[in-house]
Amino acid sequence: MTTSPSSSDTSKEVQARLVEGWRQMSAARRFALVDAWSRDIRVLAEVGIRRRAPSATSPETLIELGRVLYGREVVTDEVAVAVRARTDSSAGP
Repeated sequence: MTTSPSSSDTSKEVQARLVEGWRQMSAARRFALVDAWSRDIRVLAEVGIRRRAPSATSPETLIELGRVLYGREVVTDEVAVAVRARTDSSAGP
């Protein structure tokens, strides 16, 4: 397998060491790292949304998070309406 730098500032030698490190890890360790990174990305995205729209409600934040993570093509206005309806009904009387 040929490896090319993952970015313009990563040398071929460093890239090869990174690939070898990933190959030596157990599947469980690789999964744990990717899972942690995914959670971190979600938290950072939510922090960014709350910073840009501090008065957004929880449903609005959730909708925007979905749009950031999955795209507006996936989280359409219809999905947003359904999320609002579901969160409004779960709030209770």
